Amino acid sequence: MKRAASVLGTCALVFALGACGGGAGSRAAEGDPAPVQTQEVVSIKPSPDKYTWYVKSYVGMNAASIGYEAIDGFRHDAYGAGNLKVIYVAANGTYIDPGNEEQLKEYVVTGQSISPNTEIKYTFEVDSEGEEYDNLVNFQTIDEIVLSVGKAGEVGDTPELTTIQSSPDKYTHYVRDYVGRNLAECGYYSLSGSLADAYGHGYVFFDIVADDGTFIDPEDETSLAEYMVTSQSVEPNTAIKLTYSMDSDGKEYSNLVSNQSVRSITLSVTKAPESGYPAGDSAGENKAGGGAREKSDALVKKNVSETVSINVGAGDFREFIDSYENFMNEYADFMVAYSNAGETSSMLSEYVDMMTRYGDMTERANAIDEGSLSAGDLAYYTEALGRVTARLAEIGL
Repeated sequence: MKRAASVLGTCALVFALGACGGGAGSRAAEGDPAPVQTQEVVSIKPSPDKYTWYVKSYVGMNAASIGYEAIDGFRHDAYGAGNLKVIYVAANGTYIDPGNEEQLKEYVVTGQSISPNTEIKYTFEVDSEGEEYDNLVNFQTIDEIVLSVGKAGEVGDTPELTTIQSSPDKYTHYVRDYVGRNLAECGYYSLSGSLADAYGHGYVFFDIVADDGTFIDPEDETSLAEYMVTSQSVEPNTAIKLTYSMDSDGKEYSNLVSNQSVRSITLSVTKAPESGYPAGDSAGENKAGGGAREKSDALVKKNVSETVSINVGAGDFREFIDSYENFMNEYADFMVAYSNAGETSSMLSEYVDMMTRYGDMTERANAIDEGSLSAGDLAYYTEALGRVTARLAEIGL
């Protein structure tokens, strides 16, 4: 399984297709509430409106029964118009593949980093006329939950979990606890060539230091899955402050970060006793819908190679930039619908067409020579690219 790549500069994507704020890790901090480790039935408060949801009780649930594998390659669980990213942590550092249903069925949840009935608050994007969208979340107070898991039917150690503070607003997020996690569950491969993790509309890069000095390729998930995190350079619950870019009228963009107080975290890692990376994963044998995805990926590569044109110079430059931004928004909407669809075989033809168009658009965008642009065109291009980057980052692409 490949994580979806982040968009930096021009847009590209490492696809991991299936049904990417404040989270938690695997180290107990002094004064933190004890992790939930009982199987008592907990009554979860009903949601009063689209802005307010409450964390479920996961303890005792089979790992395969929770949520779905999203297009960012992680497990997610839906809460209204938004969702929580689900991170599985085993005591021995085993990689629990979010898309391998057979492996997930072997595990049961023994603890959760956020207590049941903890409030999740949403704010929504607004259109150009100030009207609020019904289903496009701009910010949520909790983005991630960590679940400790153990083999079903076996009694073993339960990792202690750190509760990370909820984000009060889109300007403040808190560093997660990565200690005890399998390295493959810490983030995604970004186009900068680094492992990264999203924090609201921002992200941090990881510097990986192995105790044996081995180079760990952030693009190779098999290699990542062999390691677990033993320490991190920035303490959990350290505040990350974000500032946002302004448009030409001095109005703040809702999702385009210009600066943040923490940009990188060093993760020290050691070999996990058992990587857990499934042998059949690389062949797509253990992934839900693997055969359909292999077929669609092959069709995409064939169609893109036959149809891509990189003639950006034809026509008006700003007209192309507008069409590029419009398409990328259409692409993002489709990928959300695709990831939420229970059965995707009926969408195969549309998916292939979308990926072909995506390949064409990104090839043409990649061919733009920024050095040849006028100051006005460069500013126009940069602002559009920033909006595209932010839109795709919202949905984990």
